[in-house]
Amino acid sequence: MRIVIIAAVIAMLSFTGCTTCRVTSVEDAERFAQNGHQTRIAVYKLGIDGLLTGGFLWTHHAQAQVLVDNEWKWVEGSEILSSPTFTIADNEIFYWRPTDYASFLKKVGKYN
Repeated sequence: MRIVIIAAVIAMLSFTGCTTCRVTSVEDAERFAQNGHQTRIAVYKLGIDGLLTGGFLWTHHAQAQVLVDNEWKWVEGSEILSSPTFTIADNEIFYWRPTDYASFLKKVGKYN
């Protein structure tokens, strides 16, 4: 019984977490853009650290980036970091304008 409960909790966190990164990336990009930063959304394939965090249910992660001194930095909450939250697997990364990404998510029902 304990294993079933643990598996259910991991599955629930994985699904809500995935939605959270989509919405959070857009909100982070919007917040930094309002303060004059150029922003974009990076959607990248997860390495083993991200796969483990997501219980192997997530495959990709969305994270805002800001341009600082001609270099793209990663946003984690209110912090600007030099590296992404998770390892990028297979060098697979796609970039979106925040407004385009938000529109796409709304169109497919993933932005609430």
